[in-house]
Amino acid sequence: MSEEEILREAARIQSSRRKRVAKTCQRCGKDFIGVTQAKYCSDACRMAAARDVRARPASDPEHAYHIHLKPQLPGESIRDYWVRTFDRPLTEEDEEVIAAMERIQAIWDRIGHAVDDSTEMIRRMREERTDYLAKL
Repeated sequence: MSEEEILREAARIQSSRRKRVAKTCQRCGKDFIGVTQAKYCSDACRMAAARDVRARPASDPEHAYHIHLKPQLPGESIRDYWVRTFDRPLTEEDEEVIAAMERIQAIWDRIGHAVDDSTEMIRRMREERTDYLAKL
């Protein structure tokens, strides 16, 4: 027996040992015998259920949760914006987030604009480091 045949036989044995139970298809309601984690009676029902999920609207507009943010004023720092818009005192975690956002803002200011692509940002930082090391 070749190694491939041995592996195929082991997979068949393992598959035959899987517990099979009576289930009801979540899409069509048909009763079937399947492994314990099976949800659908066939591939057709499984694929139709996936299409149903994709076709369903993201959320019910009547019950959707909307966030309304006040705009940041021109020249207003991130810290001042948070203090002005929060309904509570800033926590230690808020302070950490503000510090991280200020570091990001400093990088954007140094680069001259916001970088949409992180790989582009990393490439630019590598170029800067290479130029710095070349001058040493």
